[in-house]
Amino acid sequence: MFCLLNGQIYVLLENVQTKEKERLRLNGLSPDGFYLLGIPTGISHLIINTGKETANLLVYSNCPPNEKDEIAYDLLNE
Repeated sequence: MFCLLNGQIYVLLENVQTKEKERLRLNGLSPDGFYLLGIPTGISHLIINTGKETANLLVYSNCPPNEKDEIAYDLLNE
């Protein structure tokens, strides 16, 4: 689970099996609250800071890292 606390980011997501892609632009906390982003197993993700300030991203997991879910995948080569 990811929560952008402040700053601006661009998130690239791709299902490694179906190649379905999604792109998101997110801004940090606002008076309306914050955005939680859950990324399931099998979805490659890349997060880029697009703002001029540091972006702080809170990352939470309810399980330890799984090496079988850690794969090299090039999201920038489109």
